[in-house]
Amino acid sequence: WVLFRPKGRREHRRQLGLLAPADAIASAQIEADTSASRRDRERVASTRQRDKNEARYRAEFEDAVMQWLNFSSEHAAMASEIAHGAVDRAAVVGSRRVGRTKTVTLEDRAALAARAFIRHRYTDYEDQLFSLELSAFDQDIDADIVEVGEYREIKQAAHRAVDAFLDEHRKPD
Repeated sequence: WVLFRPKGRREHRRQLGLLAPADAIASAQIEADTSASRRDRERVASTRQRDKNEARYRAEFEDAVMQWLNFSSEHAAMASEIAHGAVDRAAVVGSRRVGRTKTVTLEDRAALAARAFIRHRYTDYEDQLFSLELSAFDQDIDADIVEVGEYREIKQAAHRAVDAFLDEHRKPD
């Protein structure tokens, strides 16, 4: 049986509680406790499995970046740094970055993530973008409305710089 408080002039009726036989309440409480402990065990197991899958994916992704880089042995430490940094940046769960997409192959994801990491870390790409924003600010125009042509030039120069960086550090053919 459900108990309600009567409706007043300015309020709706509210549920006060439930009347049931004591044995039905006890069995429902036992069932609730059992299912709660089962859900807790499943939650822990699920978290463990998710972490294991994530570690496996990150290792595969880092290996794919290392293979794509194909740096010579004297640059192995730099290749490892780039691969680790690219994975840390691109494979963040829920980030919607290239390391999380499933629409391109693992090799393409690795190439895109490595190129982005090199572009931001080993070229003057960010400095040029910052100076572009400052020049837009100095000219008293909205920083979001930057000259598209200038941005494209900066982007193309960064692509050329990344290609030159890769040519310098890769194994000779």
